[in-house]
Amino acid sequence: MKAAAAFIHNLSYTDLDRGTIQSAKRCLLDFIGAALGGAQLKAGKAALAFTKHLPDCKEATIWSIGKKASLLNAAFVNATMGTALDIDDGHRKAVGHPGGVVIPSTLAVAEAVKSSGTEFITALVCGYEVAIRAGNVYNLTHADVPGSARWASIGAAAAVAKLLNLTKAQTEHALAISATFSPVAPLDLVEGFMPMTKFCSGWGTWVGICSAFLAREGFTGGRSVLDFSKSDLPSFGAYFEINNVYFKPYPSCRWTHSAIEGVLKLTKEQKIEKNDINEIVIKTFANACRLCGRRPETIESAQYSLPFLVAVAIVEGKVTPAQLSEENLRNEAYLTIVD
Repeated sequence: MKAAAAFIHNLSYTDLDRGTIQSAKRCLLDFIGAALGGAQLKAGKAALAFTKHLPDCKEATIWSIGKKASLLNAAFVNATMGTALDIDDGHRKAVGHPGGVVIPSTLAVAEAVKSSGTEFITALVCGYEVAIRAGNVYNLTHADVPGSARWASIGAAAAVAKLLNLTKAQTEHALAISATFSPVAPLDLVEGFMPMTKFCSGWGTWVGICSAFLAREGFTGGRSVLDFSKSDLPSFGAYFEINNVYFKPYPSCRWTHSAIEGVLKLTKEQKIEKNDINEIVIKTFANACRLCGRRPETIESAQYSLPFLVAVAIVEGKVTPAQLSEENLRNEAYLTIVD
């Protein structure tokens, strides 16, 4: 924890090379785009409606409507909308999605405390670096880490600690508090149902933000709860992992993308029509084989259904948010192939 806290406390904008700054900007632009699209889904609309029942103040902007809410409410809604399409960024070594928690948390607090642009970018980089390494540690030391927010909320705490100018000791406690309070997402992907909670990104923003503010007030956490030295990534400051973030070409679980890409390439190159196909055999890695739900009942479940997504790719020659609609869940052209 001490090394992470020292990195956060000491990092300045001048330490960031041009490529890293551009990576941070790309991550921001990508996520805001995802959130504006996700605002049209049931999950995004429900999150927005939920905040109407909570005490509010005008601190930070809810991007889809351009109106201000409390920084916690804005972060929650923006995170939920930004992950609804399942097209938010990810990192292979973290095995999940840092931006879905780190970006809405950082931007909400930066707006509320009136941070400068350079302060925001610096904090965002801090958040990504800590989140990715936390995710890497969890995935190396646990057989199954349920949900990106389990570790991305720690990155959010790091970013907010930077924006609040916490001391090294306070920052260390902010990380520890977040690591203790961070949400989990118990899922059985083999059952074929993905709930709107997904990987708890919305709730993760609250944990990350509140952890930093609690630390500022003297609240403490267990400093041994997370050991960053167990990461197999470069040490803090040696390389910025935000430069290794990937952006999704399809609105679905990353584990489905190789199969989608393979089907699209094969059908195009060999000029294969859907009526030419008698059988489909997909050979992929073990985790992707868990995404075997055949008749998804929700858009979220469709995003995690390998058979359904392959069927969409065959019928449409593409997989975009337009295909993954409520109406298309009952599209017989897709379901005939799925069955």
